[in-house]
Amino acid sequence: MAASSQGRVFWSKNLHWRDAPFFSNARRGAKITWGLLDDSPGIVNWNGLDPMEQAEISPTLETANNWIMFTHPLGVENAATPTPPIPKGAQRIFYTKNKAGRERGWWRTGTDKLASYGLDTEVWICQNSTISDSNIIALEALLRTKSEKDLLDMRSEGVEPIYWAGTESGLMDTYNFPGVIYATDGSKGSTGMGACFYRHDTKGGGCCRVGGGVGGGSSCSSSRAEFAAACLALEDSLTHDQPIAFLTDSRGLMTRASNWVGKGKDPLLQHSPDGDILDRIIKVLHQRVSMGLFTMFIEIRAHRGEFLNEKADRWADEGREDIDNVQWDGPSLQPTFSWTQEGVEHRCFMNKTLRTRVHLKVTELQLPLHKNYTSEFLNREDNSRDLLGKHWQDKTVPDWSKRRLLQSIGHQFPCAKLLKLWGLRDNDECRLCKRLHPEVTPWPESLCHIQARCPALQKPRIALHHGICHLA
Repeated sequence: MAASSQGRVFWSKNLHWRDAPFFSNARRGAKITWGLLDDSPGIVNWNGLDPMEQAEISPTLETANNWIMFTHPLGVENAATPTPPIPKGAQRIFYTKNKAGRERGWWRTGTDKLASYGLDTEVWICQNSTISDSNIIALEALLRTKSEKDLLDMRSEGVEPIYWAGTESGLMDTYNFPGVIYATDGSKGSTGMGACFYRHDTKGGGCCRVGGGVGGGSSCSSSRAEFAAACLALEDSLTHDQPIAFLTDSRGLMTRASNWVGKGKDPLLQHSPDGDILDRIIKVLHQRVSMGLFTMFIEIRAHRGEFLNEKADRWADEGREDIDNVQWDGPSLQPTFSWTQEGVEHRCFMNKTLRTRVHLKVTELQLPLHKNYTSEFLNREDNSRDLLGKHWQDKTVPDWSKRRLLQSIGHQFPCAKLLKLWGLRDNDECRLCKRLHPEVTPWPESLCHIQARCPALQKPRIALHHGICHLA
């Protein structure tokens, strides 16, 4: 298979519909698949050809002087002369060992993550090659890169614009937006969080390292970096009076921002884990609205080879390492709670999980202070807390039954004794006992009295006891 794009030729053993679609021509042997072949510089994948095809193309390579060949190791590593079946007149220019390369079919899947292959790569050129030294140096730098992500570039010549027009942004005609296009992304790694924005008209942008607030504030998740990146881009938009198209791959940002759009909505910043950044975002958006400037948010998928998103992704990685430019590292809008578990310190805002943990810790601290049947039951091993947890998680148990059990264990059952303690009744006498035996001083109506002593409830207790026996 041969293909050419902007003065390049590519031979591959793959079928023609698997070749990258942005090559302007392709052929296999004498059969032309599309386009017209010319004398432009060529790139040859030697191992993609079978022996017959290698013999067929060798005379062309021996007479041409504008090609570069990629192949698996052939012969001695330091040999300067070609080893058969490499064409005569070729010379090795460098040798890479287990370096990264594009994943197979990346133009179909959209992923631009580099894959490391087990086989080494040799690069050969014609001895009297017309290829400039600068192009060779640039090619060597790309092949020897240690980065896990490819370096993206966008050019307007050749058929490359057709390829970019088929991406997610291209299908939405984003590149023809009559204004400024921003793309943002956040990054979180072992070294911290980074945020950045890419501005398409100037081919520039900005990035910073994102702090977590005092005390490890805010969510300390990748969403915080996404919020920071959006804030950077919006602040840059105040430097001009153009409409902006804002591309982000953060659905969380889009969802939380929508809570502030529309009439009748009155959300609170204290409920947002990243309220310190969201506060600034809302103020900038209000400022743009007051100036009559158009702002459009667009959600795009991440890591799909989309140029704008991937460009922002590279800058976000750089911002993560920029220790001299740290932003949003001040006090947050919410109190931060911290605790140590197994030698590891944890910090977060109040949420459902933390509230459950606090309740559990309070219970553990309070149990040793009480000496009653409830505390004894809760401290009993093997059949106390686990049994209660299974009961409350059982969806077949009615809610009223779970509520009564919780009231009983927490000494909150609304009996006469408790209601008198709360000041809701004048006395704690059992009304059933007083009605059954008015001549006798009634017992105090406590939960224990209802379950075991009240003579008016004797028959219900016996029936319940027999029912428990049948269940056992």
